[in-house]
Amino acid sequence: LPIETGHPVHIHGLFSIVPDRGRLSSSGQTSRDMGSQWNHFMFKKCVVAAWTELLLGRRHIAWQQDFFKLWPRLNLSHTGELWSCLDDHILDQLIAQNLPVWNTPHDCVAFAYGYFVLKGDITQLYGCAFRAIQLPLVSLDLPMYQKLLERASGLSEEVRILSPKFLPDMEKQSQIGNEFRSIRLWPTLQRSLTSLRDEPILLPRDTEELALFSSSRKCETLDLELLTIPVVGLLERHVARGSKWVRHRAISDLELDWTKIYSIDPADMHLEICARSEHNDELLRRIWGWLSARSKGLGKSTLLSRHSLDDLFLIPLNGSRIRKFGCSRAKAPTLILEDGDWMWELLLDKSTGTNSADLILDSKMIPIEAVELMISIATIRADLMFATSSNLQSLLAWLVANKEFICNIPSRQKENLTQQLSLLTWQQGRTLPTESKRLMKQHMLQLPIFNQVTATAPYKASSTRRTAIGTSTRAIRMIEGLPPIPSIPSLAFFDPCDTHETNLLDFFDLLKQMPLLDLFFEYIVLHMEEAKDPVMAEAKLRLVDFVLEKNLRPSDSFKSRFSKFKLVHSAVRSSYDGIRFRLPATTVDPTSTISNLFFDDEDVFPEPGFLKRHHEVLKTCGILRRLTPEILMERVHNFATFPRDKLQLIVKVKHLFGLPFDKNFNLTPTSLTQFRTLKWLPVLCSTSKEYQMVSPEDCRAVDDKEVVDLVLCVFETSVTPDWKALLGWNRIIERETLTKQLKKSLAQRSSRRVDKTLAYLSSLGDCSVLRRYPCILSRHGEYLLPERLLLPGGLSTRYPLAPFLDEVEPSFAKKHTQLLKELSIRQDMTYDDLLRVQSMVVESTQSGKLSNENLSVVVSLLEISTRLQGDSKASSLIMIPDTEGKLRSRAEIVCGDRAVAGKAASFSFVNPKISPDLVEHLGLENAYARATRLGIEIEDIDDD
Repeated sequence: LPIETGHPVHIHGLFSIVPDRGRLSSSGQTSRDMGSQWNHFMFKKCVVAAWTELLLGRRHIAWQQDFFKLWPRLNLSHTGELWSCLDDHILDQLIAQNLPVWNTPHDCVAFAYGYFVLKGDITQLYGCAFRAIQLPLVSLDLPMYQKLLERASGLSEEVRILSPKFLPDMEKQSQIGNEFRSIRLWPTLQRSLTSLRDEPILLPRDTEELALFSSSRKCETLDLELLTIPVVGLLERHVARGSKWVRHRAISDLELDWTKIYSIDPADMHLEICARSEHNDELLRRIWGWLSARSKGLGKSTLLSRHSLDDLFLIPLNGSRIRKFGCSRAKAPTLILEDGDWMWELLLDKSTGTNSADLILDSKMIPIEAVELMISIATIRADLMFATSSNLQSLLAWLVANKEFICNIPSRQKENLTQQLSLLTWQQGRTLPTESKRLMKQHMLQLPIFNQVTATAPYKASSTRRTAIGTSTRAIRMIEGLPPIPSIPSLAFFDPCDTHETNLLDFFDLLKQMPLLDLFFEYIVLHMEEAKDPVMAEAKLRLVDFVLEKNLRPSDSFKSRFSKFKLVHSAVRSSYDGIRFRLPATTVDPTSTISNLFFDDEDVFPEPGFLKRHHEVLKTCGILRRLTPEILMERVHNFATFPRDKLQLIVKVKHLFGLPFDKNFNLTPTSLTQFRTLKWLPVLCSTSKEYQMVSPEDCRAVDDKEVVDLVLCVFETSVTPDWKALLGWNRIIERETLTKQLKKSLAQRSSRRVDKTLAYLSSLGDCSVLRRYPCILSRHGEYLLPERLLLPGGLSTRYPLAPFLDEVEPSFAKKHTQLLKELSIRQDMTYDDLLRVQSMVVESTQSGKLSNENLSVVVSLLEISTRLQGDSKASSLIMIPDTEGKLRSRAEIVCGDRAVAGKAASFSFVNPKISPDLVEHLGLENAYARATRLGIEIEDIDDD
């Protein structure tokens, strides 16, 4: 059944109720049964959460319609009923979760962002103002106000209460809360309210500053007349702590305010100097007074950073003109000049009687404090320097800025200026700090007052003119006696003409005292080597003579540096650029032994007069006097590349091979390869009888002539062992070359070349390749294959088998004993030799009948076979000639009386040239014995 709770909302849920349905379980009781625990859970968790969602969901219209109508009632006494404590639970939830449900005049805000106030006088008096500035003000009646304080205290949360004591408390803490910075409650000069949330707002220091800038940035400047003294004090403390929401006007703000407070023609804004109107003069004095006041207490580094003023017309000049604070284009300081100053004469234009100087400060227009401020800033920023004739540092800055003017004044006035600067340097320069001296040195380098030495073509005399030393070139003090030097882009030579100029140069260390050799080798030579002017070459020669005369005993350093440049006057004069120079390392001493390696038309020798003047120095500095690997390779390339008279070239090469060289004379692998492969040797061709150019690889020394002359070229001059080693002629001749030489020697029947070649091949070992060539001289004067020869003194001497198997000629055998041994040429024969000879005899017999020569060979063969001991089977293969000169097998031949008839007459009888003794040794069968054995009746022809 429905239960009255007194709250403004209906509560529906699955609660536990008593049997009679008249109340909830444990409602008003203290029983802790399961039903009671369930109902406690439902109210404390579920009902509170649902009600909170209700308030949160209606927050967008609650501040306009509902206000606090749907909030839990606070006037219910906590009687023990579960719903009587809902106000506490819901308030705790809203505070703890910081939910935006608290009604303000313009929105609902969270607990942490609202200002809570008790309905009463404050809301009645200031309600409209609070609404106007959209202050998040939550107005509560007394029960809700007290309940909020009670629940917030229990949760250890602080309630922000808006009361008459709020502002004093905020002032006491010296800080403005975030909410008050974001609220539009701060009055500006534009008669509007603004917040402190975005760009910082400007707080005038006083009414004078407020009046000075009243026409600029009104919406960003607070109106002091609408702020109370406590509020101003509070804002001042924020400014002092460097607040990012409120600040005072700084010097840099003048850039934004200037166009609003100082009237100037927009067409003049791009100028650096323009006319000054009288109605702006008073404003200009006030501005400089304000700048002077603002600059007090600021460090120099702070002043240095005020570049925001550079484009503002702040500097009053003579002639009712005004200049921008920063020198954006001319970069010229402003000069403070008094009557009677020595600078007046320097700046005076005598033709008109007026001062031709410009940019002089009109000091009457600004307070003296402002002038001092300008000078203070100028000590840090050179572009803002205010110069005086009595201050060396500032004066130098002004002179540098007006260097074009100084450059055009007469030479006499430049001398006076140099004298005055020398006196100021003597008085003030020694007490200045190091950094100032460094800056003054940079200024001094730019003044066109120093005596520069120059020379022009034909560089026989020097001239002087006053100019700036500068920093783009290296300034050198002129060396006494140095010949005129052509203009060098990286160098400038200065020679002071009086003591005042010398004092300035020495004090500021403007010139370098460069040693002669450093100057010559590092600058003059480098520049002159690039020049192609014949006149400059003559100047270079004079300088080289001067340097060599100063170094009659050159040091190692001088030698090293001298060798890197073309400084030796060449004997060959070019028609294009006149005098020519050579490197010492490519210049040949004509008195040396290597001079004969060069031709007359080659540009390698020094000019005779130059050599006579500096011969000893040049020899010390490394002109070529002895053979080196570099010279050798240069000559080889020259001989191989340029066409020369061959007879002259032979003389040069023979002279080259006559030059000695030490053991350390070594060519690199690449050079050695080129040395041996280039065609640079002139050799007489044996066939054409003309000279041809060949490489050492295709040539040998005369010592090897008979070993290679038919295959390779031969240089017909003796060569020392060292040169042979370098040329590669001491290396073993290749077998292929030797075999070619051997074949050609055999073809020409040149026994001397054959002997030499065979001896060379024998010395190499492994002569098996010779088995293929008929290179062994036989007793009968023919060159035969080794397999067809025997050593002399054997059976072949008594029973010759030539031409099928001959003996080595005895003297040849004596000379080539080792070779014959390696070729396995022996003295004794074997049955294999006899069978091979027999085979050759058979092949040479055309008609089947042996010639007389072959028959003699067969008889010798049979004689030898009877004297050999060996295989009987092999001996049976030896064939015997019959009476017709045909070779028969041993089984076919018979001996005995040939005067037989009948069938016995068909027997092959042994040739009659075979002696009876040989027949007997051969053991041939008798004809009668064979007939008897065969049962053939023999008929004697004589009986018939």
